[in-house]
Amino acid sequence: MILSMTGYANTSTDFVAGSLSLELRAVNHRYLDIQLRMPEELRVFEGVLRELISATLQRGKVECRINYAARDAQGGTMLNHDLLLQLANWNKQVQAAIPEAQTLSVADVLRWNGVLQTPTASADELCATLLALMQTALQEFSASRAREGEKLKDFLSVRLEKIETLRTGVMPHVPAAIAAYELKLTNRLRDALQGAEDERIRQEITLFASKIDVDEELSRLASHLTEMRRILKQGGAVGKRLDFLMQELNREANTLGSKSVDADVSRSAMEMKILIEQMREQIHKNQSSKIRFRKIPGVFMSGSLFVISAPSGAGKTSLVHALLGTNPQIALSVSYTTRAPRQGEQDGVAYNFISRETFTKMAGHGEFLESAEVYGNYYGTSQSWISREIAQDRDILLEIDWQGAAQVRRLFPDCISIFILPPSIAALEQRLTGRGQDDSEVIAKRMAAAREEVAHVAEFDYVIINDNLNEALREFNAVVLAARLRASAQLARHQNLINQLQNPE
Repeated sequence: MILSMTGYANTSTDFVAGSLSLELRAVNHRYLDIQLRMPEELRVFEGVLRELISATLQRGKVECRINYAARDAQGGTMLNHDLLLQLANWNKQVQAAIPEAQTLSVADVLRWNGVLQTPTASADELCATLLALMQTALQEFSASRAREGEKLKDFLSVRLEKIETLRTGVMPHVPAAIAAYELKLTNRLRDALQGAEDERIRQEITLFASKIDVDEELSRLASHLTEMRRILKQGGAVGKRLDFLMQELNREANTLGSKSVDADVSRSAMEMKILIEQMREQIHKNQSSKIRFRKIPGVFMSGSLFVISAPSGAGKTSLVHALLGTNPQIALSVSYTTRAPRQGEQDGVAYNFISRETFTKMAGHGEFLESAEVYGNYYGTSQSWISREIAQDRDILLEIDWQGAAQVRRLFPDCISIFILPPSIAALEQRLTGRGQDDSEVIAKRMAAAREEVAHVAEFDYVIINDNLNEALREFNAVVLAARLRASAQLARHQNLINQLQNPE
């Protein structure tokens, strides 16, 4: 059973000493954070109430409000008969000793301290009533979470089946597109060349088929859909795993759309993205409050996190290395990856190399600030390492794609995002070709991917056009300096100075 991370319960009870009401609500949180708001006379029971909540809930930001109303004078005030008899006896004794003394009036008797009594519960009775009320509220709260979880499961299952239907419908379109292209190309070449060679036509068809081949994307879509069904069936705490799968599904749908040469396939890819976004929104609502970057408690973050993105060939790596060489204050984040080490690469220097199974477990536990799949391999950035470095006044650079940058901005809104652009499309293609690392097919894929990446340039804080490396480096350093002079960073960096200026001796 899937349990929603949000829940609500409200219950109350009346007993001899008064009435108690208890309201319990929770939103998503990485750990169990319990906030109890109650009258001071009930504060003595806070420890046992926390133990009771902790025994039922494992995580979440839980807010509990308790109100206690004692019986008012009209509702349960009684006379203290023992004291009343004692006053009558004292009145007789005084009258006997002092005949001229006035007797006690009714008003005098009622004003006498202790004559009027309001029934109060003992500490044991109040504790037992409060714990029973909390048990009832927790049962209602758990039932609320279960109902929300079932609704979420039904919502996601319906859309999974729609995506599966779209995926199945795409499969026949690719061979049909290749056949139509073959006929079209054959007619054009024969008209132009007055009889083209069959071998040349086959080469063109093969190249076209490789460019629009989506077998891998469709296969990965099927794998992700199967995994989602398994998670929904298994139940439990599924928010992080579902969020990770949403990223992967969206990535495959994007690639499917970018490779499409058929209107029906493009339409199916767009419908997939709409369905995925609907699921993502519901998963985030289920998790409620936004997940934020895990800062070190009690420590001010004086460093900055820079997120650098660019299409392949824009010169991002050269620019970053130039900045690192002139600025020892900045460090490059070492990502985790599932790809095999290349010749000369050392574990922990260029990347932390791990298995795909380990990566999946780490992602499920929320260890990554961002993660992405690039050319069949997974990449992720450690949250804990970045938080420690920033707390020590170090600036950190992240080299990631635009999708990873979007994740980081969502989790860490204070980051500074920079997009590197080439001076022109011709310069970009020339740089990719000049590397001598990729064949023409890979370069064509990178050029197509560049168009998709540049479409997200407006999402970044700064844009640097890398036409001249020295000029781009000067602009890069200007962004870094501006970030270091932000009020939040300066206040964290110079706390002692600010305190001395505010409170001079």
